[in-house]
Amino acid sequence: PGPEPGTLDYDPRLVKQETLLKPKVMEIGEAEIIFKHSEYDPWTEVEVVKMLGGIYTVGDNSMLGGKVVAEVGFMEFSPYAFLKWDMV
Repeated sequence: PGPEPGTLDYDPRLVKQETLLKPKVMEIGEAEIIFKHSEYDPWTEVEVVKMLGGIYTVGDNSMLGGKVVAEVGFMEFSPYAFLKWDMV
């Protein structure tokens, strides 16, 4: 976020980045996906054809160096600028 409410320090960037995974616990099992309607996210339009399973992990992850591959203007990004909560 920028210093003033409703602003960003710079335009949102898409960054290509590698992550080093060091799992300590890994559990594999059955899983179910339930998509809930969101005005800003079209996931409910996706049909789950075959659920293969799920994985639960606990461990240490290291984010390695990255590279900016794209940038988009704030106003184009703003409908998607929420932290996993739907806006009402």
